[in-house]
Amino acid sequence: MGLLIHWTQGVRQDPNRARIGSQAVSKVPIPNFEELSENDIQKAKNYFLELSNRPLLICIRTNNDETRMTIDHAILDVMGMPQAQPILERIRELWSQEPTLRGISRY
Repeated sequence: MGLLIHWTQGVRQDPNRARIGSQAVSKVPIPNFEELSENDIQKAKNYFLELSNRPLLICIRTNNDETRMTIDHAILDVMGMPQAQPILERIRELWSQEPTLRGISRY
């Protein structure tokens, strides 16, 4: 989720748009898991056990990947951000249309 959000903030001329350099990594938003309650940590563990062995589709298929959608839902649930689901769906759709990904894939 953090990488997708970072990607949407770049412009086409930004060399870190489709890849992420060492300086850009420090700017990728990540959740502070130390602030989660014990209940949320247990919920995250349960989601991990449920999802960790599921296959993922290639990046340009993100908007049709049930596993990625379920992972996104799980993260938003654990972080207490279910209202962000429509935003994340839009980001996933934009990511799947990224020309730098579509241009190198035949899938």
